[in-house]
Amino acid sequence: MKPIRIGIQGDRGSTNERACVYFAEKYSWQNYRIQYLISTEKVLSKLNNHSIDYGTFAWESSREGLVEETQEAIKKHKYQKIDEVKLQMDHVLLSRELIGYCP
Repeated sequence: MKPIRIGIQGDRGSTNERACVYFAEKYSWQNYRIQYLISTEKVLSKLNNHSIDYGTFAWESSREGLVEETQEAIKKHKYQKIDEVKLQMDHVLLSRELIGYCP
């Protein structure tokens, strides 16, 4: 059996990856592969040409409102909304080295 192909707006560690894993668990998908497509445009494009089976993307931000990138992409592509989950985005500060760290 082929794995379910899920394209996401975002990369590893993104909120969209968390949403993808949430949906896979909710629908008991054991055999799935995530494609990190970065943009909503790429998710919807691949969904429409059958390169992926499902897609996740950010629709709305609790702080910023509707996600502009997504609003532009959905005007150009057909899709069917199946489910929705609201997740809080987590933010971290990263550095390659510990330079001038002051607690």
